Amino acid sequence: MYFRLSLAALLLAFSASAQLNRFQKVEWIVRPSAGLNTTFLVDFKLTSTKGKTVLIEHNTDVFKWDAFTFKSDRPIGFNYGVGFYYNMNDFEGVDSIRVEATCENEALNSVFYIPVRYCIALDLAEKKMVFNEYFSLDWIMIMNTGERFGYDKNWVNLTGLINESDPRFTLANNNLKTNTAEPFRSGLIRFRHPNLKRPVFEWKMPLVVSNQLNLDFSGEPGRAGRNGQNGTQPSQSGGYGEPGENGLPAEKSVTVFVRSYSSDSIPLVEVIAISDNRRKHTFISAANPKINIDASGGPGGSGGNGGNGANAQQTEKAYDRLSGGSGGVGGYGGNGGNAGTVLILIDSNLRLTESNFFVNTNGGDGGSAGNAGTGGTNDRGNDGLLVRALVRNERVSGTTGLPGRTGNSGVSTFRFVNSESLENKLKETGFK
Repeated sequence: MYFRLSLAALLLAFSASAQLNRFQKVEWIVRPSAGLNTTFLVDFKLTSTKGKTVLIEHNTDVFKWDAFTFKSDRPIGFNYGVGFYYNMNDFEGVDSIRVEATCENEALNSVFYIPVRYCIALDLAEKKMVFNEYFSLDWIMIMNTGERFGYDKNWVNLTGLINESDPRFTLANNNLKTNTAEPFRSGLIRFRHPNLKRPVFEWKMPLVVSNQLNLDFSGEPGRAGRNGQNGTQPSQSGGYGEPGENGLPAEKSVTVFVRSYSSDSIPLVEVIAISDNRRKHTFISAANPKINIDASGGPGGSGGNGGNGANAQQTEKAYDRLSGGSGGVGGYGGNGGNAGTVLILIDSNLRLTESNFFVNTNGGDGGSAGNAGTGGTNDRGNDGLLVRALVRNERVSGTTGLPGRTGNSGVSTFRFVNSESLENKLKETGFK
């Protein structure tokens, strides 16, 4: 048995070698896969001593493939013309992998190259950020082939990048944000890989200052009540729905100071909003600013629904039959919170009107009432009379809860004052 296997192996090797003895030239055809891919296919063309050619495609005529041995200068997977290479995730690499093909017919000893793609730099899909807002680092990979692909963590490891950007930017979790109080026109963003001298991304990022501002001094909403439990035992009533929590009141008194400002030659509006518990200081563009101030009360939480009553146990009794459980009562809605009062002091040098502001001083809406639970079915018994059967089949539902009360509204007042008066009022608040 061993002799037969050895002879078969010998004949197989001889057959593979003998098939290539009549050829004097080989040409390798390498086809890299399209897209963000590391696979490739290889075919080869043989030319005989008489000038005839034979094309050997991948995964065909394994005897002729077995006549070659392959050795590459980089790790690859390769079997009968189907292969892959490991991606270059360090932002650098070779443009091709050299593969030596060796055959017993020395005339066919040859070399072919597998083109590879790797990331050489990063780009951004969006190249303009808004001051004081998070900017997503939505990377685009630029490959050595000139191709551009969306970021793929298997090809690029961003955590290894060294941030050499303007210190006025802060990097956190693949987001950038400005960290200065005053706006600026532009700043350099640059990232470098530790293995490379050149940056993989560099851009003088222009900044846009928004002309919109939202100031939130509103009350928190009340939590919704939990639903009552359904009856689980025969004829058990459904549980009551939990009442919703009351909405919290807004900040009782809010004063907003609005004055002109300039930073890095950018015309701005400086806004300082102060209440007993909150303080906001920011800058927005002076080009038709829109300032929204929310001092509304928090809405009340909705009442929980009543639980459903359980069905009665069905019997053959003529009398003393049990009723289904009654449905639970829906919970009351929570009351809305009261709104606050808002005083807006505007530097009279600014060309602003009340139309540049939207102020919400509405009381919080009352929470909606919980729905009543459905009653369970009664024991039908053995009574065949239609009318009595219908009566006994009636369900006793719970009652709906009551909605919450709307909170009290506040008031808003606009005053245009000169710069000196505004400064004095601001000093009274202790603002520096």
